[in-house]
Amino acid sequence: MERMLFNTPSANAIRQYDAYVAPRLEVIRKTFDPATTAVLANGRNFRLPDYYLPAFQAPDLSARFDVGEAVTELSPPIHTLVFFDNNVIPPLGENLRLQTLPLPDGGTLSYLEWTSGRTLEVSPQGAGVR
Repeated sequence: MERMLFNTPSANAIRQYDAYVAPRLEVIRKTFDPATTAVLANGRNFRLPDYYLPAFQAPDLSARFDVGEAVTELSPPIHTLVFFDNNVIPPLGENLRLQTLPLPDGGTLSYLEWTSGRTLEVSPQGAGVR
């Protein structure tokens, strides 16, 4: 029981986490089409797309990325990848341009869009379209 107390987040920590997560989920839901969009998160957030954005594509992308598996292909109809956290953005190929949306907390939400009909290959080592 004593050990549990050291690992349990405080009420303030939970509120701060909720204040970080909620606006991102809201902007993703309002801005992006679930039929053509995948969401990538990592660290303690890697399961959020599975639970809170189940209609979006490639629901296991974050789990595969988080453990550093080989390249994942995001094939049509997917042509948008949203990065839930900026620290999950891999090195980008020359043919990709990171875009951002403002968040209510003053932060930004980053994403990639590529030509419909093309495939994005993404891994912790990099991302590129073919």
